[in-house]
Amino acid sequence: MLFRSFPINQTEAKAITGCNFSSAIFDSTYNCIWLGTNGAGLAKFSLNDLAFNFFKLNNQPTNWGVVTNITNKSENVLWIGTNGLSSFNKVNASLNTIEEKFENEFSYRTNKLISFFNDRENNLWICSFNGLCMLPWQNLLWKTIPLFDNVTGFTIEPRNIAELNNGNFLAGNNSSCGAVMLNIKTQQASVIQNPDYNPKSNDDYSMHAVCKVTDDLILGWGNDGWYQLSDNYDAWKKLKLTAVNFKSLPAAGSFFCDSMNRIFLSPHDGGLFELKIQSQEIEKLEIPDD
Repeated sequence: MLFRSFPINQTEAKAITGCNFSSAIFDSTYNCIWLGTNGAGLAKFSLNDLAFNFFKLNNQPTNWGVVTNITNKSENVLWIGTNGLSSFNKVNASLNTIEEKFENEFSYRTNKLISFFNDRENNLWICSFNGLCMLPWQNLLWKTIPLFDNVTGFTIEPRNIAELNNGNFLAGNNSSCGAVMLNIKTQQASVIQNPDYNPKSNDDYSMHAVCKVTDDLILGWGNDGWYQLSDNYDAWKKLKLTAVNFKSLPAAGSFFCDSMNRIFLSPHDGGLFELKIQSQEIEKLEIPDD
């Protein structure tokens, strides 16, 4: 596998303190990649001329804003996470911040968001410390869905979501004894337990991250390793993975798949890994420094 590095050499980027990328999405309409940064605002990498452009999100001279999450709202508008929720207009580069309110049950009350995504109907779902929050595509009536694990007795903080083939959601989290299954029709949540769960232990058995590779391949990661969800979506099977080019298995970060359904993992502590289900291997990929 070959990698190519693209330098950031624009004059405006020299004034930015730090420019590490945190998230990214491909935009087929504009033929570019939108990237979140940890202090350089929102970045756009054009695939036409292979150049970066940075968009300042505040009035500070050296820190242009943090972007933790990105997804499309419409063809010309992005949803971005900026220690809260904002929309960014791709045409005129304007930013609109969604204010947290507590006027009624349909107000936006989820400012400390963790991640978000669009479902197949283009509804916006937000994982937050308050549970799940959903904005329907057809109106501005926010709906907050608290999650609770009846086994552990803990309130669940979802970390990320995979939309399953049956229309239900599977949520990674850090406060249950497995992964959370949300039935969309009934709005009821249940937990698919980690097979290693021991009610007498204080260890963390939650699935911190979940990933839908294909309709038939759902993966999860917990502190004790990697797991695969059964075809019926009702049980986890622990994977016995062999580490290639490194010693210890990495913690979960961001999952993504290419057009050939190869699975890649970008852990929070850096690096890039390929997860090979058939051979039961996880390989660290060598990325050049320049």
